[in-house]
Formats: sequence, structure tokens, C-alpha cells
Amino acid sequence: MGVPAMVVDDEPIIRLDVKEILLKADYGGVLEARNGDEALRLAYEHRPELVIMDVHMPKLNGLQASRQIRKWYDPVIILLTAHYRKEWCVSAREAGASGYVTKPFTEGGLLMSVEIGFEQRRKLRELEGDVARLKGKMEERKIIDRAKGILMSRCRLDEAEAYARLRGRSMYERTSLVKTAEAVIMDFENGIV
Repeated sequence: MGVPAMVVDDEPIIRLDVKEILLKADYGGVLEARNGDEALRLAYEHRPELVIMDVHMPKLNGLQASRQIRKWYDPVIILLTAHYRKEWCVSAREAGASGYVTKPFTEGGLLMSVEIGFEQRRKLRELEGDVARLKGKMEERKIIDRAKGILMSRCRLDEAEAYARLRGRSMYERTSLVKTAEAVIMDFENGIV
């Protein structure tokens, strides 16, 4: 896969275990940090796509570090903890974690959480793209409707006739319908229509 990753844990043996699992699974270069402060510095400098981080660490804990990293960019964050508590799961979700794995973990369990995290992020980005496209279409529709309204009132046309005029001009000028509508609005605002 070649995805740059970062492992954050105050226990060297855990960092080594996770690093070996990630390298074996072909997750690119793996950065290591001993605490949340180091994690923030490395995340800011290197922007790893995957962050696997212990919840309980000295200085800055994994939840606090996750919240800060999320302000900068959008990696997949998997949190590790020795104890399961429902309230920590809620806190992990609120901090922007993609997954939550209890220690001791298995290679398969950790990698499954990572893969699910990447799939969730892919789907979220796809949905965000869909929403942005829909917003753009709605804005275009508003512009076209405003131009139709101008043509209807200024030229005494019904809606179908105004739309047909816009389409005809768009085809004649070889521009998009929204560009034609913007031109009609601009002409109206400049007193031309």
C-alpha cells in the first residue's frame, strides 16, 4: 500500500510490534513517537496518512493529540488502549478517531481496524464530493431561475418561453446555460435588458 504511518505509544515494545505489523502489511515508512507532544510535531511535519496512537500517555494523551491533528488534516486515526470503556469510545469518536483497538491486539484485528478506517474515509470523501456537486448544481439552478425571472418580467414571457430563450442563446453563443444566465443577469444589472 505504501501509506506513510505513525505509531505513538509510550511503551517501546508496543511501538515495535505495531511498526512490524505495518511494515509487513506494506504500509510505507513508519514514524515513531513516545508521547502526544512528539506525535503532534511529527504529524505537523510529515502528515502521515495513518496514525495509530495509545490513549494513555504522559504529557498529552491520545485523545487530545487526535483532536489537534484533526484540525490540521484528515488522517486515519486508530486509538489503542489497555482497557475498554464505553465513555472512551465516545470520546475517541468525538476526537475524530476512525477506530479503537484494545491491547493486547492481534495483527489481524489491528489491520482490520486500519482497513475499515481507510474505507470510511474514502466513503466520507466521496459523500463530501457529492454534496459539493449538489450545492454547485443548486447554485446554478438559482442563477438560471433568476435569469428566467428577469426575462419573464422584462420580455413578458412565460417560464417555458424564458427557458427556451436562455437555451437558444446558450446554444448560439456556445456557452453553458449558467454562463448565459449570468450574462442575462449582468445585462439586467447594467440596465441593458
